[in-house]
Amino acid sequence: MKKAFQITGLVLLVLCLFSAHALAERLGVQGEMRSFRTLRILADIPEAVSGKLEIMQGSAVIRDFEWTSGETLEWDGLAYFGEPLASGDYTLRGTFAGRDRRTWTEQTVFHMKNPGTAVLYALPWPECVHADELDTFVVETAGSGEGTLILACEDMQGQERFRVTRSLTESFQPGRVRPGQARMEKLEPGEYRFRLWMAGAEAWEKTCTVTVTDTGRENLVPGVTGPVLPETGMSDAEIWAVMQKPSVVVDIGNVSHQNIYSEKQEKSQILGTLHGQSQALEVLETDDAWARIRACRHEDGAWVEGYVPLRRLKVVEPAGEYGLLVDMTSQTMAVFRSGERLCTVSVSTGLAIPQKLFRETAQGAFLTDEHIGGFAESFFHYEYPIRYDGGNLMHQVGWKKNGGFRDTSEQMALLGTKASHGCIRLPQANPVFSAYRAWTTLPRGTRVMIMENAPMPEAGKAEEPEETETPDAGPVWAWEEGSLEIPELEDAEEWIDFDGADALESIPGDREPAQVVLTAGGDVVLGTRENWWRRQDGLARTLEREGLAYPLSGLKDIFLEDDATLVNLECVLKADARWEKTDKLYRFRGLPSYAEALPLSSVEYVCIANNHYIDYGYSGQKATREALESRQVGYFGYGYTSMLECAGYRIGLCGIRETVYLSNPEQMEKDIRALRDAGADVVICMCHWGKEYSATHNETQIRMAQSAAAAGADLILGGHPHVVQGLDIVDGSIVAWSHGNLMFGGTIQLTTFDGLLTRWVLHMTDSGLEKAELVLIPVLTSSAAQNGVNDYHPAIAQGEDARRILEKVQADSTLSIRERMVFRRGEDGFYAENAEVEN
Repeated sequence: MKKAFQITGLVLLVLCLFSAHALAERLGVQGEMRSFRTLRILADIPEAVSGKLEIMQGSAVIRDFEWTSGETLEWDGLAYFGEPLASGDYTLRGTFAGRDRRTWTEQTVFHMKNPGTAVLYALPWPECVHADELDTFVVETAGSGEGTLILACEDMQGQERFRVTRSLTESFQPGRVRPGQARMEKLEPGEYRFRLWMAGAEAWEKTCTVTVTDTGRENLVPGVTGPVLPETGMSDAEIWAVMQKPSVVVDIGNVSHQNIYSEKQEKSQILGTLHGQSQALEVLETDDAWARIRACRHEDGAWVEGYVPLRRLKVVEPAGEYGLLVDMTSQTMAVFRSGERLCTVSVSTGLAIPQKLFRETAQGAFLTDEHIGGFAESFFHYEYPIRYDGGNLMHQVGWKKNGGFRDTSEQMALLGTKASHGCIRLPQANPVFSAYRAWTTLPRGTRVMIMENAPMPEAGKAEEPEETETPDAGPVWAWEEGSLEIPELEDAEEWIDFDGADALESIPGDREPAQVVLTAGGDVVLGTRENWWRRQDGLARTLEREGLAYPLSGLKDIFLEDDATLVNLECVLKADARWEKTDKLYRFRGLPSYAEALPLSSVEYVCIANNHYIDYGYSGQKATREALESRQVGYFGYGYTSMLECAGYRIGLCGIRETVYLSNPEQMEKDIRALRDAGADVVICMCHWGKEYSATHNETQIRMAQSAAAAGADLILGGHPHVVQGLDIVDGSIVAWSHGNLMFGGTIQLTTFDGLLTRWVLHMTDSGLEKAELVLIPVLTSSAAQNGVNDYHPAIAQGEDARRILEKVQADSTLSIRERMVFRRGEDGFYAENAEVEN
């Protein structure tokens, strides 16, 4: 009987393979299988007379074509609006109609390789170059592939005026090409065309038009502005007129903060802060020194009136081509071009939660700023970001890797609702409007107006554009061939700077110095043993009595003061006990709802790289991740990474368990390198290592720290021993060997109550992390520790308890430990400024 089943299975497999091969002969894609290549879409369907062919990424349609019998279509391997496709699996779906009016669908899967060589966009800044701006003029760009990048300047008669070239060895992220003042001075006043292409890929060149004048730019004096947002009942023409009004902005760095004062003096009460360069202020009145303004403050998006020094203000004019109007009530965005409303699409803006009011998308009038490369945050990857106000971005909905493709379906389904962390999420590729089209087309300085109940023709309903061309016939927005729009951008993260014919170098942007504050803690066990769920002194019954905010509420005030808190989550969050690994000595499980305890106390990130994440097999791991995701808690470890963006800087988070490192040492290096490649300015690696209840770190911990340092980790934070250990510098990286326990629900009687929080103040400049201040905060895992009772409620250690914990840290350290320490970066990495090394 078993053999019969095997034969039957083999026959079925052969039939499936034959069926797949037959389908591929009827429907498929042929060619080099890269974007920016000529591909053939084969549809050999004799019984069909017409049909519609769709290229799909998961369930999302990213390109479609009309087909008639006998036709072979050519495809450039691009999605709508020329978006290249990442390496992965895609589906070709055909919906066909026969002569008998019968309709049916066929589909096949094909694999795309990395995109071919091409320039993605060419956006000049500024588009009108005055005599006093020749040295700052740049053409911003991004591309794929490698080869020789060429920038050519021509007059309008086609006569080339100068050219710069340089070889690139890999695909380049958003950057800028600087012709240099010497070349720009050769141009007489007039209009010029700048062409940008990769050698051998001239068909994919991008062009832009620039006006050169021999006069300087006029400096306008800030004055009373009137409202900066449109009013209810305004027509499109009136809305456009408001969009094109000059902006009064704060003339400081684009991620720096300007205080709003309650009175005309800088010693008065601070009502909130504003970002520089991009936020339009409604100026109510001015005198010789101060302006009374009205605007939404950065902290929680609330409208405030107050004073800012007049010397800090300047007037700028918006780019005149496009304008965006976001209605947070209907969660839609109207796109304007040259005064006409092109279309309205669904978006997602910020969803504020308790203690996270900054996640609300602030209202107001803004100007778009730099375009940056994609980034990862928590468990999603985000593409095509455009900064419009400090740390706030517009970007595509996030994707996760699902099998062989990038799956955006989860966040696409949330468009039309408040769902983001404060940014504006835009649709994936579609024939109406997409994040990619915004990223490659919108000029720097484009007006973005965000408001409740914005004047919309039919609020909440996305409309189709007036033009009805099919995507294959050309984009809806009637671009001229070879002449993309002329955006104004500045200061992307990885610039390509031509300072001479053969000079290509990476130069820093203009990010203002900032401080990023992080708090790290030890093991948090939001779970218990299966046979302790009914115990009155166990964690489960304690949470029933005290509520989910209880466990970390004693530390909440500390966590609220930082930009992010990260701990080691050492348990499974799962609704049932199935798949429990009973061969393990201890297994810890909490309910998925217990994840709410983390955001309730302002814990934003958890490390899952530990020995209890696997207590209930794959289903337990999946349930834990889903519980964290549902509460917007980021996680990292076991190959997952997270990226925190704060004040314009990116902090990458990864984690590894000792057993994983010993079996696969390359995994840690891979995670750290991936974060650096994604643009991380700082990398923090949390390591689950060491011997339980050992007061000193061991050789394996040292070896792992050396590997993390060599791979590029700045801070290496340890856990797992359940006791505190020391603090050292290993090969230029700062290492905290063990934070001990923080909150431990896995046992009723603890062996030790001593734990540690480390508070890191990272001093960031555009060149990276220059200095790290460290504050050691001793904690007790239980506020009833003096009675030897675990109440699952950690507290700050005081007096003798604090001294004892710091002495334990000192005993395992080569540095002289102080409660507040300063580490500066030197040529060989970090060194302790105020803590001499002991012999």
